[in-house]
Amino acid sequence: MNNGITYLKALGITLMVLGHSMCSIPYAITFITMFHMPLFFIASGYCFNEKYLTTPWTFFRKRVKGLYVPFVKWGLLFALLRPIFFILHIYDTAYGLNGVGATKGNWLDILHSCWIIVTQMRGADWLLGGYWFLNALFFGSMIAWGTIRLSKKAEYAFVISLTLLALVHVTNFHVVFLNLNTRAFAAAFLFIVGYVLKTKKIATFKPFGIIVSLALTILGMFYWPMSMDKASYDEWHLFPYMLTSTLATWSFYSIFTRYYGKTASHLKSFFLFVGENTLSILTWHLLSFKLVSLIIILVYGLPIRQLGEFPVIMEYSTKGWWLLYLFVGVGLPLAMTKVTDFLLQGRRSTR
Repeated sequence: MNNGITYLKALGITLMVLGHSMCSIPYAITFITMFHMPLFFIASGYCFNEKYLTTPWTFFRKRVKGLYVPFVKWGLLFALLRPIFFILHIYDTAYGLNGVGATKGNWLDILHSCWIIVTQMRGADWLLGGYWFLNALFFGSMIAWGTIRLSKKAEYAFVISLTLLALVHVTNFHVVFLNLNTRAFAAAFLFIVGYVLKTKKIATFKPFGIIVSLALTILGMFYWPMSMDKASYDEWHLFPYMLTSTLATWSFYSIFTRYYGKTASHLKSFFLFVGENTLSILTWHLLSFKLVSLIIILVYGLPIRQLGEFPVIMEYSTKGWWLLYLFVGVGLPLAMTKVTDFLLQGRRSTR
């Protein structure tokens, strides 16, 4: 894979964890949401191999294996573990997402969740809250594949995809069962943007272009702030958001490809490792946060039920604990990956 794209993914996943840590730096989270998830869709489109245009079943199998299977596998596991999470106070009826307590439910509720996870690729537990991305990329990449194949040329695909996005957005088109909604078409558009950037060999930005693009993104924080973690968008913000998120993504890609080669090799190796294991971080970072929350509870003598506060214990995260949340949220999943790889290599060597 293109190292610049891998570095870009590493940046995106780190910023996602930073956002979930409730970083107290002024405007940091608002700035992050302006591009950190579009970045992944654009990167996926940039990596799209045109051979898949003539081998649709190969592309479909790849999408199923890389997106649907992890969603279902981990979604089912976390759903089945829900009662244990309540016993351990990882979930709690008094605390939860944005102050709304989690519902314990019963096994019929859990089985219903499992059915939705398998058949509709949605409804994952809070601890897999970031898994909406897998859903959006799965359906978005399918839409993008069809658009690219039918249009023949990248520039036509761009225009058609933008038109489809506008129509879906204006009509608020939404098929719940198939997860066809504005977010899926926005993901498809960004995927095609990445494809266009590669096929048309768009030049990376020079310093002036980077400065202007990031300045526009900062401007957008105040005039068209948005986040992609919704099924639909009622604001006109969507279209300038598509523009500035693309400019910001290409700016960081330009920085990585133009200047990152001058940095120390160990730092590059670490960023490559992060970028190659984004799914592991996406899956485990919110559960890893609970370790930091437990430390806060022990240090300040808080009730154990506050372990269920989601995604972090806000009062203390905003006082600087977000740094430890960030470190553990990225570091623990990577350590788990290292250990798993080591054990698997050991098993292979003994065969």
